[in-house]
Amino acid sequence: DGLKHVHWKTAARTGELVVREFEDEFFVRQALVLDTDLGQQNPVLFEAAVSIAASYLSSVPTREAILDLIFSREKLFDFPSGRSLLSHSVLLKTLACVQPSTEPAIRELSQHLAMTGNRFSGAICIFLSWTGHHRAILEHFRRHQVPVLAILVTDHPRRDQRKTRAACDDHIRIKVVAPDRIVQRLGQP
Repeated sequence: DGLKHVHWKTAARTGELVVREFEDEFFVRQALVLDTDLGQQNPVLFEAAVSIAASYLSSVPTREAILDLIFSREKLFDFPSGRSLLSHSVLLKTLACVQPSTEPAIRELSQHLAMTGNRFSGAICIFLSWTGHHRAILEHFRRHQVPVLAILVTDHPRRDQRKTRAACDDHIRIKVVAPDRIVQRLGQP
């Protein structure tokens, strides 16, 4: 043990060398990924996606964990909260101000998660469509063995359910929901 780890006050009081022991601190870090690429789709889909994100944001305890709210609109935003970082109320206010992206932003989001996906121990992804970039985001998490719940908000749940089926495995679960059936669909296991 190095001399810098000796607790000198205790050693002086007891007459014996006392060495401080250090342990690595591990904590849970989760990602809440919000797709803002609405394109020409129904604006109700985006509002439903924000509502789902707010619901998960409100239900995840961040006292002993970190939750990153990640979305892209003109530029990438990654807001970590919990463990003396931003509070839930700040993230909820941020989420309330998020608007649909006017430019395709999912590519930037995919690139960011390709570089940072290994720092998370779990993720919730809320998507507005199902493209190669959306599949790539899930693949980044799969590669790092990060469990993911992906929620696809769509006006065509049956069609999109068939499209997404191939992406599911032990680490990836995908739920396809229509905006008017969120509570019924997300309440199911």
